[in-house]
Amino acid sequence: MENQIIRLVILYPHILACCISIGGIFILDIKLLISKFTLNYYDKILFSQIANITYFCLMILWISGLYLVYFDLDTLTISYLINKQPKLLAKICVVSILTINGIYLHKKIFPQIINNKISQCKNAYIYGGLSISSWLYASFLGIAKPLANVINFTQFILIYIIFTSIIIVLSLFIAKILINNGKYHLIERKLKHFNKHALKMSK
Repeated sequence: MENQIIRLVILYPHILACCISIGGIFILDIKLLISKFTLNYYDKILFSQIANITYFCLMILWISGLYLVYFDLDTLTISYLINKQPKLLAKICVVSILTINGIYLHKKIFPQIINNKISQCKNAYIYGGLSISSWLYASFLGIAKPLANVINFTQFILIYIIFTSIIIVLSLFIAKILINNGKYHLIERKLKHFNKHALKMSK
Protein backbone atom coordinates (compact mmCIF):
# COMPACT_ATOMS: atom_id res chain seq x y z
CA MET A 1 0.00 0.00 0.00
CA GLU A 2 2.82 2.40 0.88
CA ASN A 3 4.56 1.71 -2.44
CA GLN A 4 1.35 2.40 -4.33
CA ILE A 5 0.95 5.75 -2.60
CA ILE A 6 4.54 6.68 -3.46
CA ARG A 7 3.96 5.59 -7.05
CA LEU A 8 0.82 7.74 -7.25
CA VAL A 9 2.69 10.75 -5.87
CA ILE A 10 5.33 10.30 -8.58
CA LEU A 11 2.81 9.58 -11.34
CA TYR A 12 0.88 12.81 -10.81
CA PRO A 13 3.73 15.26 -11.67
CA HIS A 14 4.69 12.90 -14.51
CA ILE A 15 1.25 13.26 -16.13
CA LEU A 16 1.07 16.96 -15.27
CA ALA A 17 4.44 17.67 -16.91
CA CYS A 18 3.34 15.81 -20.04
CA CYS A 19 0.09 17.81 -20.29
CA ILE A 20 1.86 21.14 -19.75
CA SER A 21 4.49 20.31 -22.36
CA ILE A 22 2.00 19.28 -25.05
CA GLY A 23 -0.17 22.32 -24.32
CA GLY A 24 2.86 24.62 -24.52
CA ILE A 25 4.01 23.11 -27.81
CA PHE A 26 0.57 23.54 -29.37
CA ILE A 27 0.47 27.17 -28.20
CA LEU A 28 3.90 27.84 -29.73
CA ASP A 29 3.03 26.12 -33.02
CA ILE A 30 -0.27 27.96 -33.40
CA LYS A 31 1.35 31.28 -32.49
CA LEU A 32 4.15 30.74 -35.00
CA LEU A 33 1.72 29.82 -37.77
CA ILE A 34 -0.53 32.80 -37.09
CA SER A 35 2.43 35.20 -37.00
CA LYS A 36 4.09 33.44 -39.98
CA PHE A 37 7.28 33.06 -37.93
CA THR A 38 7.60 36.82 -37.41
CA LEU A 39 7.38 37.45 -33.67
CA ASN A 40 6.94 40.81 -31.98
CA TYR A 41 8.55 41.73 -28.67
CA TYR A 42 5.81 40.23 -26.48
CA ASP A 43 5.60 37.08 -28.63
CA LYS A 44 9.33 36.55 -28.14
CA ILE A 45 8.99 36.78 -24.36
CA LEU A 46 6.06 34.31 -24.40
CA PHE A 47 7.92 31.97 -26.74
CA SER A 48 11.05 31.99 -24.59
CA GLN A 49 9.11 31.36 -21.37
CA ILE A 50 7.06 28.48 -22.80
CA ALA A 51 10.18 26.92 -24.35
CA ASN A 52 11.95 27.02 -20.97
CA ILE A 53 8.90 25.57 -19.19
CA THR A 54 8.69 22.73 -21.74
CA TYR A 55 12.40 22.04 -21.32
CA PHE A 56 11.95 21.90 -17.53
CA CYS A 57 8.92 19.60 -17.86
CA LEU A 58 11.00 17.25 -19.99
CA MET A 59 13.48 16.87 -17.14
CA ILE A 60 10.62 16.17 -14.73
CA LEU A 61 9.32 13.50 -17.11
CA TRP A 62 12.67 11.73 -17.17
CA ILE A 63 13.14 11.82 -13.39
CA SER A 64 9.60 10.74 -12.57
CA GLY A 65 9.56 8.22 -15.41
CA LEU A 66 12.73 6.51 -14.21
CA TYR A 67 11.27 6.30 -10.69
CA LEU A 68 8.10 4.72 -12.08
CA VAL A 69 10.15 2.16 -13.98
CA TYR A 70 12.08 1.41 -10.79
CA PHE A 71 8.84 0.81 -8.88
CA ASP A 72 7.17 -1.27 -11.59
CA LEU A 73 9.97 -3.52 -12.86
CA ASP A 74 12.28 -6.04 -11.24
CA THR A 75 14.74 -6.11 -14.13
CA LEU A 76 15.71 -3.78 -16.97
CA THR A 77 17.45 -6.04 -19.47
CA ILE A 78 16.80 -5.34 -23.15
CA SER A 79 15.55 -8.87 -23.79
CA TYR A 80 13.07 -8.60 -20.91
CA LEU A 81 11.77 -5.25 -22.15
CA ILE A 82 11.39 -6.46 -25.74
CA ASN A 83 9.56 -9.64 -24.75
CA LYS A 84 7.61 -8.53 -21.68
CA GLN A 85 7.41 -4.73 -21.85
CA PRO A 86 7.46 -3.71 -25.54
CA LYS A 87 5.32 -0.63 -24.91
CA LEU A 88 7.66 0.64 -22.20
CA LEU A 89 10.73 0.08 -24.36
CA ALA A 90 9.04 1.88 -27.26
CA LYS A 91 8.20 4.78 -24.94
CA ILE A 92 11.80 4.99 -23.72
CA CYS A 93 13.00 5.11 -27.35
CA VAL A 94 10.47 7.77 -28.35
CA VAL A 95 11.21 9.94 -25.30
CA SER A 96 14.94 9.60 -26.00
CA ILE A 97 14.40 10.85 -29.56
CA LEU A 98 12.14 13.57 -28.20
CA THR A 99 14.83 14.66 -25.73
CA ILE A 100 17.64 14.81 -28.31
CA ASN A 101 15.38 16.69 -30.69
CA GLY A 102 14.27 19.03 -27.89
CA ILE A 103 17.86 19.89 -26.99
CA TYR A 104 18.61 20.68 -30.64
CA LEU A 105 15.49 22.84 -30.93
CA HIS A 106 16.32 24.66 -27.70
CA LYS A 107 19.94 25.34 -28.66
CA LYS A 108 19.75 25.87 -32.44
CA ILE A 109 16.24 26.47 -33.77
CA PHE A 110 14.61 28.53 -31.02
CA PRO A 111 17.26 31.31 -31.06
CA GLN A 112 16.71 31.69 -34.81
CA ILE A 113 12.94 31.87 -34.34
CA ILE A 114 13.29 34.52 -31.63
CA ASN A 115 15.53 36.56 -33.96
CA ASN A 116 13.01 36.15 -36.84
CA LYS A 117 15.53 34.31 -39.02
CA ILE A 118 13.71 31.03 -39.49
CA SER A 119 10.69 31.73 -41.74
CA GLN A 120 12.09 29.90 -44.76
CA CYS A 121 14.14 27.23 -43.00
CA LYS A 122 12.73 23.77 -43.72
CA ASN A 123 14.70 22.27 -40.84
CA ALA A 124 12.52 24.18 -38.40
CA TYR A 125 9.41 22.48 -39.76
CA ILE A 126 11.06 19.05 -39.84
CA TYR A 127 12.32 19.21 -36.26
CA GLY A 128 9.10 20.88 -35.15
CA GLY A 129 7.07 18.07 -36.73
CA LEU A 130 9.30 15.49 -35.09
CA SER A 131 8.80 17.21 -31.74
CA ILE A 132 5.00 17.36 -31.77
CA SER A 133 4.63 13.83 -33.18
CA SER A 134 7.00 12.44 -30.54
CA TRP A 135 5.18 14.18 -27.69
CA LEU A 136 1.80 12.99 -28.94
CA TYR A 137 2.97 9.42 -29.49
CA ALA A 138 4.77 9.25 -26.14
CA SER A 139 1.59 10.39 -24.38
CA PHE A 140 -0.38 7.81 -26.37
CA LEU A 141 1.99 5.07 -25.21
CA GLY A 142 1.38 6.21 -21.66
CA ILE A 143 -2.28 5.19 -21.91
CA ALA A 144 -1.88 2.29 -24.38
CA LYS A 145 -1.69 -0.43 -21.72
CA PRO A 146 -4.38 -2.57 -23.44
CA LEU A 147 -2.13 -2.79 -26.51
CA ALA A 148 0.92 -3.98 -24.59
CA ASN A 149 0.01 -7.65 -25.06
CA VAL A 150 -1.26 -7.18 -28.63
CA ILE A 151 1.47 -5.14 -30.37
CA ASN A 152 5.17 -5.97 -30.18
CA PHE A 153 8.07 -3.53 -29.96
CA THR A 154 8.75 -3.45 -33.72
CA GLN A 155 5.12 -2.65 -34.46
CA PHE A 156 5.06 0.16 -31.89
CA ILE A 157 8.13 1.71 -33.51
CA LEU A 158 6.73 1.22 -37.01
CA ILE A 159 3.53 3.05 -36.04
CA TYR A 160 5.68 5.85 -34.59
CA ILE A 161 7.71 6.16 -37.81
CA ILE A 162 4.57 6.29 -39.96
CA PHE A 163 2.86 8.80 -37.66
CA THR A 164 5.97 11.00 -37.50
CA SER A 165 6.42 10.88 -41.27
CA ILE A 166 2.84 12.05 -41.79
CA ILE A 167 3.28 14.94 -39.35
CA ILE A 168 6.58 16.03 -40.95
CA VAL A 169 5.07 15.93 -44.45
CA LEU A 170 2.16 18.06 -43.23
CA SER A 171 4.65 20.47 -41.60
CA LEU A 172 6.60 20.83 -44.84
CA PHE A 173 3.36 21.34 -46.75
CA ILE A 174 2.41 24.15 -44.37
CA ALA A 175 5.93 25.57 -44.72
CA LYS A 176 5.59 25.66 -48.50
CA ILE A 177 2.27 27.50 -48.24
CA LEU A 178 3.68 30.05 -45.78
CA ILE A 179 6.86 30.61 -47.79
CA ASN A 180 4.97 31.03 -51.07
CA ASN A 181 2.48 33.30 -49.35
CA GLY A 182 5.34 35.35 -47.96
CA LYS A 183 6.91 35.64 -51.41
CA TYR A 184 3.57 36.70 -52.87
CA HIS A 185 3.15 39.48 -50.30
CA LEU A 186 6.75 40.60 -50.88
CA ILE A 187 6.15 40.87 -54.64
CA GLU A 188 2.83 42.62 -53.97
CA ARG A 189 4.54 45.21 -51.76
CA LYS A 190 7.25 45.81 -54.36
CA LEU A 191 4.64 46.29 -57.10
CA LYS A 192 2.74 48.80 -54.95
CA HIS A 193 5.96 50.67 -54.26
CA PHE A 194 6.82 50.66 -57.97
CA ASN A 195 3.35 51.92 -58.92
CA LYS A 196 3.55 54.75 -56.39
CA HIS A 197 6.98 55.73 -57.69
CA ALA A 198 5.80 55.57 -61.30
CA LEU A 199 2.76 57.71 -60.42
CA LYS A 200 4.98 60.35 -58.83
CA MET A 201 7.27 60.34 -61.88
CA SER A 202 4.31 60.80 -64.23
CA LYS A 203 3.20 63.87 -62.31
